[in-house]
Amino acid sequence: MDVNPCSTGVMSSDNTKCTQENIPSSLTNNVSEVSSNHEKTEIERASETNKKPGRICIPKLNYHTERSSRSIDELIYESYFNLSQEKPPFIRSDSRWSESIKPVLVFDPVLEMHRAPYVKCFSSNLHLLDNENSETQEVVPSEDFDVEDEIIFRCDLNVREDDIFYPWAENYVSFSIHSPFVPPNPFYEGNSLQEGYAYIVSVNLEEEHLQPAPYPTDCTDYIALWEKNNKTGPRSQEMCRAYCQLIYFRECVDCDLHQRVYTDSMKLCPMLMAATFSDPCTRERHKNIRECKMNCKPDCVHLTKSQCIELKRKGEGKDKHSERMDTKQAWNKLSDRVLDWDHAHISEGPNITKTNASERFNSGSLRFNVRVKGTGVSILSHNPVYGTWEVFSHVGGLVGCWLGISVWTAFNLFEDRYKSTVKLAFKMRNRSKRLAESCISPVLRQA
Repeated sequence: MDVNPCSTGVMSSDNTKCTQENIPSSLTNNVSEVSSNHEKTEIERASETNKKPGRICIPKLNYHTERSSRSIDELIYESYFNLSQEKPPFIRSDSRWSESIKPVLVFDPVLEMHRAPYVKCFSSNLHLLDNENSETQEVVPSEDFDVEDEIIFRCDLNVREDDIFYPWAENYVSFSIHSPFVPPNPFYEGNSLQEGYAYIVSVNLEEEHLQPAPYPTDCTDYIALWEKNNKTGPRSQEMCRAYCQLIYFRECVDCDLHQRVYTDSMKLCPMLMAATFSDPCTRERHKNIRECKMNCKPDCVHLTKSQCIELKRKGEGKDKHSERMDTKQAWNKLSDRVLDWDHAHISEGPNITKTNASERFNSGSLRFNVRVKGTGVSILSHNPVYGTWEVFSHVGGLVGCWLGISVWTAFNLFEDRYKSTVKLAFKMRNRSKRLAESCISPVLRQA
């Protein structure tokens, strides 16, 4: 493991917030029923323009009413899912990323059996399939916990209880920190924030660098691939898998379905589309989704994080104290959305510290700050372990064997030629010796 400390750090992350203000009270005021009895009380209201004053018909008491011509589901679907690009009035943020806060629709597992199991959330610095680069922010290192320079995001939310359509529902906000290129879902990986608290989220960043094929990690550099494709396509493994389903449904039914996050509500499939559509394209192409997802390899630069959340709230005549709990037990209660502080216990994973402090916020409001705990980023690198000949044999094993046989054959041929030359030399030497002996013998005889 290589640790690379640095004097200044640059952080690029995204955060997503979801509230359970599913149906604001202002929306329900526009829905009224028509009286079945024609006796009505008329109230005239003045208009700011020169037009004739409008009239509001209110049914008399104790009279039965009939259903409206348009169901409330249709009104909710049109009004609530209309993603406006304006920042919501209940979010106040002085972060440089506050300008990039945009509404999105997130799949809620609690509402999975409903016809429209989506909740409107707000994300900043989220880039899934666009051609924009992620925003970065310089972080100044410091050992002081309360240094303002380490705060990279701050936000105040005002969640009114009277804006909750279902009175039995718990008032809460879901919040998550994630990569700008990963489709978020605060209901799966996020934290549930309660009103009346101030939160400080401390984040430690870690990177894992993998190696592409032929190494076992077999990763894909999605950022380089995105730039090569003229800044189009996914920039993470998670978004690559979601892109497989996205292409399938757009080609088959011309709308988006079965996505964790929707950034464009205009392309969202109708509420009953999941149960009613049938097309030959679905049967022929559905098997290609699995094959497409299998080709989505891990990212070569995998960003991981660990976080610690501290809560501050005014105590009622009690001394300052703290208690720790298991984050899985506290956050993963999707059925009731209630934080059970009394039955919490310590286990593995990031800890949450609940502290009685002197600061108290108004009912229905909460505040959270995100800070980077140190600018050093721990990097786990998978260094290459193959040598040149190992990679060669891995890529072209048959060629290597063929070359080996060829070299061995050439060596045998050379050895045979060498042996033949040596034998020929011995033969020539013996022949010369015999010729010399035959020439010396007559001379000796004459003498």
